[in-house]
Amino acid sequence: MDFDRWYTHELGTTGWLAVILHLLVVPIVVATALYVSRLTALQQVRRGSLKT
Repeated sequence: MDFDRWYTHELGTTGWLAVILHLLVVPIVVATALYVSRLTALQQVRRGSLKT
C-alpha cells in the first residue's frame, strides 16, 4: 500500500478559496454585530430626542 497518499491533501484553487472564505466569516460576523449594535444605539438616542 502507498501510505504517502493517505496524508497528502492537495487543495486546488477552489479548495483554497473555500479555506479563505471560511476564515473571513468570523471577522465579518463581528463587524456586523458591532454595526447593528451601534445602529440600534443611534436609533434609541434619536427616538428619545423625538419624544421630548
